[in-house]
Parts: sequence; C-alpha cells; structure tokens
Amino acid sequence: MVSTFKYDTQNASAYNLFGDKVNSDNAINGLKIADTLIEIYLFHRKFQTKEYKESCNRVWSDE
Repeated sequence: MVSTFKYDTQNASAYNLFGDKVNSDNAINGLKIADTLIEIYLFHRKFQTKEYKESCNRVWSDE
C-alpha cells in the first residue's frame, strides 16, 4: 500500500499534521499540548544519553 500522506512526518508537529482535521478549540489546544510534551521528551532524551552524561563528568582544565 502506497502512502498518500502529503506531510513530512519527521519534521512536522502534531498540530501541523492534524490541526486542519479537528474542529473544536479543545482539540486544537490538545494538539498544541501534545507538541509541547513531545518537544520536552525529545529534549530530555537527548541529554540522557550515556555519552552526554559522561561528557558532563569530565574534569575541565585551562589547557
């Protein structure tokens, strides 16, 4: 089955993807909240990697 989805799902937000498909203000606000939560999750996920944690524990020097 070939997808006819016209949006770039890797770089799009839930609001941009589904905002035109909902009718109520509550649904639009829910999509905006979902976008915020996704951004928070992705931000924290980036900084919870083992490599990042180890880089934070390195001793800094002036050299």
